[in-house]
Amino acid sequence: MTVDGVVARPDRMERMQGREGELVLVNGQHQPTLGAAPGTAQRWRVINGCASRVLALRLAGHELDLVARDGAFLPAPESQQRVVLPPGSRADVLVRPTTPGRFPLLSEPVDRGGMGMGGMGGGVRSERVLLATLMAGGPEAKPAPLPPALPAEQPRATTDGKRREVAFTMGMGTAGMSLGIDGRAFDPDRTDQLVRFGTVEEWTVVNTTPMTHPFHLHVWPFVVLATSDNAPLSGTPQDVVLVPPQGWVRLRIPFTAYPGRSVFHCHILDHEDAGMMATIQVR
Repeated sequence: MTVDGVVARPDRMERMQGREGELVLVNGQHQPTLGAAPGTAQRWRVINGCASRVLALRLAGHELDLVARDGAFLPAPESQQRVVLPPGSRADVLVRPTTPGRFPLLSEPVDRGGMGMGGMGGGVRSERVLLATLMAGGPEAKPAPLPPALPAEQPRATTDGKRREVAFTMGMGTAGMSLGIDGRAFDPDRTDQLVRFGTVEEWTVVNTTPMTHPFHLHVWPFVVLATSDNAPLSGTPQDVVLVPPQGWVRLRIPFTAYPGRSVFHCHILDHEDAGMMATIQVR
């Protein structure tokens, strides 16, 4: 299922904070009903297609059995009370209702930080919203056990290339507030990072701003090694990760599958459009 937010025409401050949208849709529908029989299992692939909203998924009366993130299997299913998805991120979860009833699928409140520069702006909070309702009914089936293991990829355990630091930055320019990476706005004709093909690098992505930013790297999935807020680590490849306000994440990136030119950016689309994106050349 794809969760998307419908956004209205913003003012400048709303764009700087990142628009969350006034209406949240699931597969193009507003608060749809999803059917299931008690005892059966459904695999939901949830895609956060919102422009800025961080989803914190919770299904009332159930745990969500997380089996994959960003298209990559975990080593084993992880039963979680809620699954947090930044914009652009994906998660595969098993939903296993055991009793008949109506169970709301919610996105719970998430604190995204705030503008906080020179007293401008306030905090940005993703409010609680009803996404859909699971309707469990009909003939009951015997529940099947979860698999003890999943075919997870074994990522590279060592770094043999450069160690780099890149930073999400925000400052004041002649036209007002500006967003960028390493103090520069996006320029498609400029190469910001040049990487040798076949190497495995370690990147530290620093967030110098007071707002959370989801870091997204195209083409080359990474493994999160550590975060400044000690968020749980999957140990498996992903391509979107939240970088806390005034914090950092450390990534191991194998540039071993494809050479070529691509981009990395903040996946809050208003921030990307405002210049928080950079280029990378692997050769």
